[in-house]
Amino acid sequence: MVERVFLVRHAETAANALDLVQGAFDSELTEKGVRQAKALGEALAKEEIGRIYASDAGRARATIRESRLEEKFKSVYSSELRERNCGILENRVWHELSESERTMFRSHSLRCEGGESVEDVAARVVPFFNKMLLEKEEATMVLTHHLVITTLSCFLLGMPLEKWRAFRTDNASISEFYYRDGLWRIKRINDTCHLNPRD
Repeated sequence: MVERVFLVRHAETAANALDLVQGAFDSELTEKGVRQAKALGEALAKEEIGRIYASDAGRARATIRESRLEEKFKSVYSSELRERNCGILENRVWHELSESERTMFRSHSLRCEGGESVEDVAARVVPFFNKMLLEKEEATMVLTHHLVITTLSCFLLGMPLEKWRAFRTDNASISEFYYRDGLWRIKRINDTCHLNPRD
């Protein structure tokens, strides 16, 4: 059974740099993102990780490729770990959204046209994660997206989904949880100490 989990966000993309609502659509890593991925690889290479489970989105694949983590750990890609589909809000500049659109985006139960709610994301991510926890590896890494990480953080800590915005997940950040005495506990969250301060 898995007793240690690393939740890792992909490195910066062009859409992140432009403050776009990215969701299901993809964009390339920026030069900064490539540097972040390499730093991520250096930070995690020393860990005893049994396997990497990753989103099959291009930005997650690029982060693993640039980090060179696949050279040390076996990687399994899954569409279940994709970011929330934000429907008609995708590819829009965040600060240009109307207040009603922002409210819809922040809600755990509402979904915009053509998109998913946070509850929808949890419905596909949590069963996959529960199955993953039954694997024989003691430590596992999940390389995925902002909302998936916040959703899984709520799940591990027994918090209601409406609290998902309590967690911040920066690009190429590492959050680490461990299981002891029947509880999942936080070792570190949104850790970016491995990144160059300029990145």
